[in-house]
Amino acid sequence: MNSELTDIIKKHTQRMAPLKTNIKSSVFRLKSVKAVLFDIYGTLFISEAGDISHSGSKTNSSSFFRTFRESGMDPASLKPDLLENIESVYLDEIRKEHKRLKKMGIKYPEVVITEVWGNIITQLTDKKTSAADINKIAVIYESVSNRTFPMPGAEEIISYLKNKGIITGLISNAQFYTPLMFDASFGRNITELGFDPDLSIFSYMYKRGKPDSFLFTKAAEILEKKYNIKPHEVLYTGNDMLNDIMAADSAGMKTALFAGDKRSLRLREDNPECRMLTPDLVITDLHQIYDII
Repeated sequence: MNSELTDIIKKHTQRMAPLKTNIKSSVFRLKSVKAVLFDIYGTLFISEAGDISHSGSKTNSSSFFRTFRESGMDPASLKPDLLENIESVYLDEIRKEHKRLKKMGIKYPEVVITEVWGNIITQLTDKKTSAADINKIAVIYESVSNRTFPMPGAEEIISYLKNKGIITGLISNAQFYTPLMFDASFGRNITELGFDPDLSIFSYMYKRGKPDSFLFTKAAEILEKKYNIKPHEVLYTGNDMLNDIMAADSAGMKTALFAGDKRSLRLREDNPECRMLTPDLVITDLHQIYDII
């Protein structure tokens, strides 16, 4: 099944180049870094939407209709009243789950997108759909609504860190299909590329999204227990001052703001938690990591 889903991502991948920002880099050698953790959307991958697309704020009705057609569903067989308002149906499902999780005390809730799609398809058809079909629908929708392409230098830097014996991992607002982007782009899964699977910490697994400190604290605990690596020996690289830099800094990690693509750069200058925050490094090209590690 993964190969089918990977092929869907490949089919919809289109070449993109990062859009330059007006940010000046600030790069220097770090001597004590033993682990490097990355954000994915907007950092290792260019994201057409700037981030993962099911945040609950932006949808496109044409993407839904295209998804249904490509997945083999006939829109004419779906309930017309719901189909006409499919964007609202989708957003309502996300909001309901966010509300439920917030009542449980989760400040930054994350949905499991297959649960969202399962509920939507049941409403549209009055039928249960197989997990495999729901996975396919979710991948098609994400692929057509948020095209992605590797950031220049991503594969080379991942390989460079692996060859240097640096521990690498991922902390990202992500879904089950996110790791398949690596398979689709590089022909290798994240473990084969060198990422520690124990340090592949994705929001959907815990129903907690960045900037929830839980994700970063968990990574720090794994690094210390498994490798005896302390938080100050970890460099986290991401494109969002709140979700990435503030959250990683609060866990005691060193931070690098990736300011290499205008689409995804989030400076959060109006956010009080970020106003007095300065990343340790600012990079505008992933190749600059050669000069850091």
